[in-house]
Amino acid sequence: MRSALPPALRRPGGLLLALALLAGVVSAGWAAPSGAPWSLDVRPVLLRMDGNPEARWRAHAFGLDVNVHLLRLHAHIGWPGIPVLLPAPVPPAGTR
Repeated sequence: MRSALPPALRRPGGLLLALALLAGVVSAGWAAPSGAPWSLDVRPVLLRMDGNPEARWRAHAFGLDVNVHLLRLHAHIGWPGIPVLLPAPVPPAGTR
């Protein structure tokens, strides 16, 4: 049985179907409670600092933390964000 649509019109329909399925899976995971078998948690991170006082490039702004729970699988994906250049630490007076 052949389709009445030419291949050029069938391909965008398949892409739209895949996009709709992806949107449905993401929205169901986003709306699920934390104890559900499938959940998706996206948290924005305004500023992340490293505890090392010597590090100058260890501050990042506007990052994302994404947690994906699927049955017993837990995946954490993090994007650190934009590096922020902090001024060099000034040594206390009289230590030079």
